[in-house]
Amino acid sequence: MAAQAAEWRAVSSVKPNITIRAYRSSDHAAFRQINLDWIEPLFGVEQTDRDLLNDPQTHILARGGRILMAINETGIAIGTVSLIPVDNGRVELAKMGVSELSRGTGAGRALMTAAIKAAREMGASNVWIESNRTLNAALTLYRSVGFQELQADNALHTPYQRCDIQMELDLSA
Repeated sequence: MAAQAAEWRAVSSVKPNITIRAYRSSDHAAFRQINLDWIEPLFGVEQTDRDLLNDPQTHILARGGRILMAINETGIAIGTVSLIPVDNGRVELAKMGVSELSRGTGAGRALMTAAIKAAREMGASNVWIESNRTLNAALTLYRSVGFQELQADNALHTPYQRCDIQMELDLSA
């Protein structure tokens, strides 16, 4: 799949050499740790987290999903995001995180931009995300690229206790 092998360069005022590329099996430890580093201290790890982080091949990639990695100029993974097909042209943007020392470098925005592009390549009409209202920086990023909060009557079932907001980006607009 040539689209999965694509790489995107991100320009940032702090770290100008961030590359966004498709996940490789050698990225598993970084994918897992980047996510655990923000989930554990804030909310605690739930079973769905364990499933996705311990076996992304089964729970993300084999379902037709994608994982993208942000790589810094020294070749170190500093961020990640995944796209998981849900239903009817909708994909879930999940397991997005940037390592603490790399926050504020533009890596999160670069991952988001690449994830939206990848969702379009996957044929998605909507990108859906679950989050928590205490994650102000993340919510600001989501809103800045066009995500809109779903009202309770449009919300999807969530396996996460920490989820108190769901948002969606309409890719057909």
